[in-house]
Amino acid sequence: MRSQHDGMSLWYGAPDAPAPEGDIQPGTDLTITIGVQPIDASNRVELLYRLNHGSLQTVEARWLRNDLSQHVQYFRTSFPVFRIGDMVEYAVVCRCAGRQVPPAGEAELLPSSFRVVAAESHLSTTAPIELEAYVLTTEDTYDTVPKGPGPVVCTPP
Repeated sequence: MRSQHDGMSLWYGAPDAPAPEGDIQPGTDLTITIGVQPIDASNRVELLYRLNHGSLQTVEARWLRNDLSQHVQYFRTSFPVFRIGDMVEYAVVCRCAGRQVPPAGEAELLPSSFRVVAAESHLSTTAPIELEAYVLTTEDTYDTVPKGPGPVVCTPP
């Protein structure tokens, strides 16, 4: 997501400013890094989010670092902990000296989102499962059935 307005630029969801998107598993680090230009000591960055179409929440992002060679200022914040099935819509806003990026009406559209999903099982439901069948006859006794690890093979006495 990239936005420009009033001579300011803001972005996230990029290699230098990672952000959650798509399907997220529980336990995933839900931090977001935001890049802002130009660098200004009065830049204030906020994360706006809505959980399951509820009311709008706001979290302040903290200054992370300045990259003077690229003329970029970075901020970071974390989302709260969510539950499986939660849908989160969000946007980020930067304000500085009466200016704002993205513009007020655009920011409240919450263009980014992610959903918290259950971790996938280690067993694939589409993978074939090989089973070996063993038939015991009435002649088999406890002593004729091999013991220990591995498949059990029963042979008549």
